[in-house]
Amino acid sequence: MTLREPTAATAPVGVPVKTGPIAALARGFAGAFQTEGRASRREYWWFVVLTSVVITAVVLVELQLGGAGWVTALVVLVVLAPSISVCVRRLHDAGYSGWWYWIQLLPFVGGFWLFILLIQPSQRLRNRFGAGPEDHKLL
Repeated sequence: MTLREPTAATAPVGVPVKTGPIAALARGFAGAFQTEGRASRREYWWFVVLTSVVITAVVLVELQLGGAGWVTALVVLVVLAPSISVCVRRLHDAGYSGWWYWIQLLPFVGGFWLFILLIQPSQRLRNRFGAGPEDHKLL
């Protein structure tokens, strides 16, 4: 019996899989309040890129229309919880505690430190936070 590699469509949120941009966005919002498990680098960065593009577009449209910023604030609030959750799951995938998320509050170096943690490669097999992307090859 050969097990297939989990895909974004078959794996639950928290299991790291290779995803495309739309699947990463969907998984990010589906796991908006789920900090258990792991998120692959691809899933995390697609989510960050797409949400950044949406927020930038909303800001530009609102500036052109002379808005007060309420729509931008609403979009940022909608994206806030999923962004924190997918970041914590990404830290888990690299083998770090989700509490490292808060290192970004450290002036001057915190954001850079978090970035370095987020670009680390995935731990290929199961770690203390859940199944790894290559666990299916062991069965």
